[in-house]
Amino acid sequence: MSPTSLATEGLVDFVAQCIGRCGVNPRRLGIEITEHVMLHESEYTVPILRRLETMGVEVGLDNFGTGVTPLFTVNRVPVNFVKLGKASSMVFPATLTTAPSSNRS
Repeated sequence: MSPTSLATEGLVDFVAQCIGRCGVNPRRLGIEITEHVMLHESEYTVPILRRLETMGVEVGLDNFGTGVTPLFTVNRVPVNFVKLGKASSMVFPATLTTAPSSNRS
């Protein structure tokens, strides 16, 4: 999902309606955001992602490491999983932890 798609008015309500109509468990629904969402983090991005997370929708970061977004920015946006891009040249330390204030597992 691009920053433009994420900013679509009524997106969260639309997702909630779809979940209700289809009767799907929201934990089985995943939305993937692009690395550009991290670069265009604004006052609307994080609240929308938090609302989706509160509904139980999994939010993933797709193709991370193919752009210029630093790793520390992942903690600023609520994501449940990160998918590394094929062209990623990132090197991770032997132990990678989340911030102490994070309640993601």
